[in-house]
Amino acid sequence: METHGGRRISFGLNRLSRALPAVAGLCAAAAIAGGFFGTAIRPLDSFAHFREHLAFVAVFLAVVSMAVSGSWTKFAGLVVGGSAVLALLSTTPFTVADTSRTQTAGNGDRLYSHLQMNLLFDADTAPAVALIRELEADFVTLQEAPPRWIKALQAVTDIYPHRFACGASVPVGGPVILSRWPIEAGSEECKANLGFASARVALGKDGKLTLVSQHLHWPWPFQQWPQIDALSGALRGLPRPLLIGGDFNATPWSAAIASFAEASETIPIEGIGPTFAPSDLPASWKRSIGLAIDNVLASREIDILSTRTLKPTASDHLPVLTRFSIVRRTGIPY
Repeated sequence: METHGGRRISFGLNRLSRALPAVAGLCAAAAIAGGFFGTAIRPLDSFAHFREHLAFVAVFLAVVSMAVSGSWTKFAGLVVGGSAVLALLSTTPFTVADTSRTQTAGNGDRLYSHLQMNLLFDADTAPAVALIRELEADFVTLQEAPPRWIKALQAVTDIYPHRFACGASVPVGGPVILSRWPIEAGSEECKANLGFASARVALGKDGKLTLVSQHLHWPWPFQQWPQIDALSGALRGLPRPLLIGGDFNATPWSAAIASFAEASETIPIEGIGPTFAPSDLPASWKRSIGLAIDNVLASREIDILSTRTLKPTASDHLPVLTRFSIVRRTGIPY
């Protein structure tokens, strides 16, 4: 026979189990909300990188909370659901392909292509080198290129006679820029300890283009924000037009990317989507539930025509291919 005390315990556990989805949902909503305040309180920006994942968790918990009897759990479900909607409204432009873009350059503008890849310092070099050769993009920005990768990239010298490698000796290798167009002598800048390489390329009638390959540290509690602060001076001095490709270890809607974009006077390109998942997970997960941390930023003189992720190489990051033209604007030096 169940005792009075046993019934009380059973009743309490039942109430607790009914409340758990609402409590967990409110925690997810708090994390989502915190991620919007990363500019003011930098540690909170770490939540922003997982905003989309938190949103889907919040949607599930909101539905469960509203299905449970009790007015406060239903109210909590509405709050949690609202936070999920707000989160998805801010991330969707960056994670869903923009089909409204034109695929061709206008007014006789030349079409250029740019390939962005984190190579993964210890990955098999053959798939990435084969992809670079297959695409023959005008420009390639690479990260995590130690000496073994620098050697492997010699195989595409016939396509890319112009290159700039920076910091190959750092633990995971440094950034690299490959170009089919001539690199202006003396324009190269290397900040190996900051994962930064830049070079100015000559494009004939289109003038010049500054390219940057960037690799940022992980977010707080790691050194991402100090790195961005240290880069601000170099970013503000970059000539335009400017195209930046990199593994930012930060999502395009985060305060970290906003700060980087403000310093460089660029805009993160929308529509790239998720690009990263750990190597021990299926490669298909990178594009479906991965993190959108490989990004391309462009100054306003650059007209983005298309951008998309490509088939996986041996890296834990997906390659990103962008096509663009350079728009001549009066009053802007080239």
